[in-house]
Amino acid sequence: MKNVLPILLLALILGACGGESPEQTEPTESEATGMTAGDSTAASFLSQGENLAVPTGWLVRADDDSMPTVGANAEDAEAQDIYFVNMTPGWHITMRRPRGILWHPELTATGAYTASTKIHLFDPGERREGYGLFLGGSDLQGPDQEYLYFLIRRTGEFIIKVRRGSETETVVDWTAHDAIVPYTDATEGTAENTLTVMVMDGMTHFQVNGQDVHVSTDAALPTQGVVGLRLNHGLNVHVESLSVE
Repeated sequence: MKNVLPILLLALILGACGGESPEQTEPTESEATGMTAGDSTAASFLSQGENLAVPTGWLVRADDDSMPTVGANAEDAEAQDIYFVNMTPGWHITMRRPRGILWHPELTATGAYTASTKIHLFDPGERREGYGLFLGGSDLQGPDQEYLYFLIRRTGEFIIKVRRGSETETVVDWTAHDAIVPYTDATEGTAENTLTVMVMDGMTHFQVNGQDVHVSTDAALPTQGVVGLRLNHGLNVHVESLSVE
């Protein structure tokens, strides 16, 4: 990802070279608020839909329980709260105002598994906002939401927390680790990191770029359920991959 134009610009150029650009349409009210799963016949997690269009079937929940609008208008910051589009490979997301979670209901994990995401962070300015992975999600649209989340930030630190309802519990507070690629002048426009959580044999491994940054044996951690993304406000990222094995 280094030494290239920002991904959004590159994707637009490639689209123009390949013919007509996909139509960019505003989502319906239900899609924008993330309160429905969209067309059930096309709700496959792996079928993202048209490039540069809002992904089908994804849901969004803001921390403040507001109803954020989601759209594909890259130019007008007032057009929607979250810019969220398919951009092969993966998705491009700009959290303009809210902080919260994004997920597809079909991506779940139980038993022993590995959940992973590769994320490219674009210039965050002076913001030290976290971004990364959540897992073990349940009741994500209800009052008893619960999930475990694992985030990093531009300064090369990670945090692990649990959300239960409106409350959060810190498992590991912000901690620096050499495995994390920070956003600096040397990253030349984007910092690439892969966050992985491995659940197996009574242990939960939290990894960045293939290295353990924390290992937990706490059986109370919620690890069984929906897997998705957590992003704080003001961040501009490209999520290259999100998977469960």
